Amino acid sequence: PYYAPILPQWVANALAPAITVALMAKSGLTHPPAGACALIYTNDASMKPLGWLFVACPVLLSCTMMVAVALVFNNLRHKVAYPLYW
Repeated sequence: PYYAPILPQWVANALAPAITVALMAKSGLTHPPAGACALIYTNDASMKPLGWLFVACPVLLSCTMMVAVALVFNNLRHKVAYPLYW
């Protein structure tokens, strides 16, 4: 389906990371790649059909992979237990 753009593309490209950074600052959580994800979604037309699946597939999958790698590499040493608690 085709959706008529509400904002011009250059305005959406500027507002997407700006709103993301503002929400991260307000909530006290910082994750710089979140601004990049917002910019990629607004700038790349091939991402639009994915909708919320864009958040689930690349973002959630990459976060899961990073935690798995951290668990493996940090638990290779016997002196360090990662994570300390669940």
